Amino acid sequence: MTEIKIKEVKKDTIVKTGERFLNVKAEIVDGKTKVPRNYSYPLGTTDKEIQKELKKVVSLYDKEKAQAEARAETDKAEAKADKTIEALEGVSINSN
Repeated sequence: MTEIKIKEVKKDTIVKTGERFLNVKAEIVDGKTKVPRNYSYPLGTTDKEIQKELKKVVSLYDKEKAQAEARAETDKAEAKADKTIEALEGVSINSN
């Protein structure tokens, strides 16, 4: 099961504009795979809103992972078909 773990939340400042925001450091955990991520939210964002957004992140991660796995299976089938085509082209078959 994929999950996202919030590692740290800090108030931070955009140097150019002086705008303050919440800097959320998180980690997507998918089995043994850990993917670090950073997200920024306006200071007035509630914990519930951030959790809702991060839930969407996990959902999107899972969808993209499923699509990548499906593409890998399709690529395998295509490669196998290419080998079959290569092996068959120019072959003569007789009844003996």
